[in-house]
Amino acid sequence: MRLFRMAIGYFTLLGDSDWRKDHNMLLLGRNLWWIGPPIELVVGGVAAIIGMLLHSYTNSVGIAAAGMLVALNGLRGFRIIDGFSDLAEALFLSLTQPRIEKEALWDVVRSPQNGPYGTVLINLLVLFEWTCLAALLGHSVIGFAGFIVAILISRFSSNLSVAAPNNIRAKSDFVLFAAEMSNRYRIFGMTLVTLALSFLAVYIAQGAIEIKSGVMVLGCFLIACISSWTAKLVIIWKLGEMNGDIIGFTQAVAEV
Repeated sequence: MRLFRMAIGYFTLLGDSDWRKDHNMLLLGRNLWWIGPPIELVVGGVAAIIGMLLHSYTNSVGIAAAGMLVALNGLRGFRIIDGFSDLAEALFLSLTQPRIEKEALWDVVRSPQNGPYGTVLINLLVLFEWTCLAALLGHSVIGFAGFIVAILISRFSSNLSVAAPNNIRAKSDFVLFAAEMSNRYRIFGMTLVTLALSFLAVYIAQGAIEIKSGVMVLGCFLIACISSWTAKLVIIWKLGEMNGDIIGFTQAVAEV
């Protein structure tokens, strides 16, 4: 139960608010594969319910999509987009100032303030997510099921991108986290679980699994994994290392 509260505190506003004082990255990395999906299901489910209520009262997919995004990121404590902002700021600084030292870039990542690049990219990210979600919700129940599938797949693909070879350096004890995430049996097991839950969400919405929807789920799964892994490689290429913000960065990329 302590581990579960720690994981909830790591990814949401709920759970143990003091997890940073005594957290164990090795233990969290070892168990995050199976803890992540139920957390995302609950958070995404609450956001979907809020979206359904807003859609039924306002009959506006734009308002429903906005409410879902606020609920989703609010329940997450805005930690996903915060991780995205920190690394995006450092990444764009490395592109615009090629001679800047990597340690200076990490000072930017560790800074509690958002820089101009990160702020602009967060706004673009949220606007793009809202546009895509509003278009998705135009398909009624199928759209809400698609939202849940996107949440599950992006969580998996983010975990997969963190599962890095041991020769890739990581900041502080995050290397223990990455090493534990690299267990191939956990990766294989959660691949099956993620796909099963995704197909279940589509089945509940449609009453059946059509070939078109099945191909779409598999296609989104593949694209999300490639996107997250590519985002991680770009961060390592430009910054040389990775830290916990890589989770938020890769998941934000995969969700879009």
